[in-house]
Amino acid sequence: MHRKLELEACGAGMVPRHTHSDIHACFVFDGSMNDRLFGDEVIGAGNICLNPAGTEHWIEAGAEGLGCAILTLPASLVTKERTIFSASDYLRDGSSMIARMASVNPAKRLIAEGALSTAIVNSIAGKTHDMPSWLDEARACIDNAPGASVVSSLANDAGVHRATLTRWFQAMFGMSPERYRMLVQLEHAAGLLMGGHSPAHVALEVGFADQAHFNRAWRHHIGGSPGQWAKSHATIVQDRARDDDRMSP
Repeated sequence: MHRKLELEACGAGMVPRHTHSDIHACFVFDGSMNDRLFGDEVIGAGNICLNPAGTEHWIEAGAEGLGCAILTLPASLVTKERTIFSASDYLRDGSSMIARMASVNPAKRLIAEGALSTAIVNSIAGKTHDMPSWLDEARACIDNAPGASVVSSLANDAGVHRATLTRWFQAMFGMSPERYRMLVQLEHAAGLLMGGHSPAHVALEVGFADQAHFNRAWRHHIGGSPGQWAKSHATIVQDRARDDDRMSP
């Protein structure tokens, strides 16, 4: 299923009148909005508005402003009526996912995007998954040692079949455990690159067999090369170094 997720924020006041050509869901995570084309309908934080293709808006953000996530959904999803949903508890508590979406770390953003998109879809579908403790433990194992985490071993430790772990992981985080493991490796790698480490050193540090394997994974999941990305973020690295120098006694 192809999805596109974007975060949007605006201050109090009117948003120009506009039309969406695609099916989309709008999750309001901060503030509120008043859609004047639908009878001064106020949608507050913690709600999702599912709009059919061709929906026209004339929105006024509340006095506190508006923060929302717009999720474009595939045309195969048939919806003829505009519907308001209450977000699941999991999504309501998704402030960490929202924060990670704004990260300069590209792998961290991809992880957050997958989790947030799936949480929105699950709320619309009425799925209220309670995360099993073994799934949370499996994810923690990947977070702590992605290079050493093998899905079959994680499933064995959890006492479930590999297919069960994969199905639950996909449902909760929007991706397979294998993809999640790779993105966590790349997340750790991006942090080291921003710290000024060479791609060759980073590749071995985060558990890749060699730099060539690291480069292929980066290009496939993020685009470009680790070296190019590190150069483009050199200013951030230099700023951090200057901050460290100023804080040194």
